[in-house]
Amino acid sequence: MTKSSSRIPVAILGSGNIGTDLLYKLRRNPRFDLRLLAGIDAASEGLARARELGCATSTDGVEPVLEAADVFSRQVAPQPMPVIDNDSILMGYANVYGGYAHPIKHAAQLYGCDARELVLRLGERKVVAAQEDVVIEEAQRLGALLRKAA
Repeated sequence: MTKSSSRIPVAILGSGNIGTDLLYKLRRNPRFDLRLLAGIDAASEGLARARELGCATSTDGVEPVLEAADVFSRQVAPQPMPVIDNDSILMGYANVYGGYAHPIKHAAQLYGCDARELVLRLGERKVVAAQEDVVIEEAQRLGALLRKAA
């Protein structure tokens, strides 16, 4: 295996201070191959620095990063670690507490709404830990909107 093929491909979601700091740390670590830095503000300093360093960038939201989760999980699968999948990436993108993954799926199924839309709505409401009632409230609201539209 060549040195470049043994490196773990990585994407960063978020071009703020934390994402930019991570950009520099990952570039210094020979185990990682930084493939993408995704943000939402095309004029952000983090995206500009990434471009200057020759890193691919995107302002298309979470979509370009979703594929990276699958690649990453295949590369690292033999090692125990937290699950990195589309749900966890979307929750990070929406800035929703990761502990809500199962309650969100359950509420979406119970009230007949899309779990991903529910995550985005919770992010808009800036829900934090210990607000489980808001998960149910939003799921009920989304489910009612879908039934009304049908």
